[in-house]
Amino acid sequence: MQGIVAIEPHHGFARFFVREGDTVHFQDIPFHPYFALSPFYKHLRFPVQVASRIPLTGAGPFHELLLLQNWQTWVDTREVLQRSGAPSTWYGDHDFQLQALTFFNRRLFIGIDETLRIMSCHIETVWDGPIQRIETLRITNQQGTLITLESLVLEGSEVAILNNVTAHIARENPDVILIAGSMKSPSQWIVARAHALAVSLDWGRNAQKPHRSSSHHRLEVYGRHIIDTSSLLGFTKRFSPMRAEDRQAGS
Repeated sequence: MQGIVAIEPHHGFARFFVREGDTVHFQDIPFHPYFALSPFYKHLRFPVQVASRIPLTGAGPFHELLLLQNWQTWVDTREVLQRSGAPSTWYGDHDFQLQALTFFNRRLFIGIDETLRIMSCHIETVWDGPIQRIETLRITNQQGTLITLESLVLEGSEVAILNNVTAHIARENPDVILIAGSMKSPSQWIVARAHALAVSLDWGRNAQKPHRSSSHHRLEVYGRHIIDTSSLLGFTKRFSPMRAEDRQAGS
């Protein structure tokens, strides 16, 4: 499968968002969150409902995948593993998208060099006493290697600027939203500013609002990626695969 731009959990499935030209469709594939286990756990009985145990081959340290029924049983199992053995005897990433990509041996953004949609937002602010306010917001659109040279500059009240950003996202349907600004985390700052102004940022592909990830302390939104430009290196590293011999669970 090529053209994957995002993956979200959906009632026992991994929902793959796939871009084909100007459209994005989704494909649901059955998926269970999992742990990779060393032989240390070969005879351990887990106090949760296990979906299945898949043997692994190769020279890596892990000999099986333990597939759980849902994310809650995954969390419960992690507590058992943390009490039972050393971290080197098991592996499980608290990131649904990374787990699904690894399990199905897939990568994001493959085969869509000319159609991937990226929206860049640069926030200019001004201090009004103790409050840092949005002065302007500059948007640049990129589709594949084609970058719009003329930026769209949003001005006016903060409420109008934020509402216009949301309207632009709905219209342009970007896969990645890059946010830059002078603050430490521009994406989390703009969400906090919208909250203070009682503005709804319906940025997700199901009009979901951005929320902070509990596992990686970054901003997430349904079906898209929100990235602070300062963290681009970390974003790339996070979706790099482990050694192939340690992750052999499907194709």
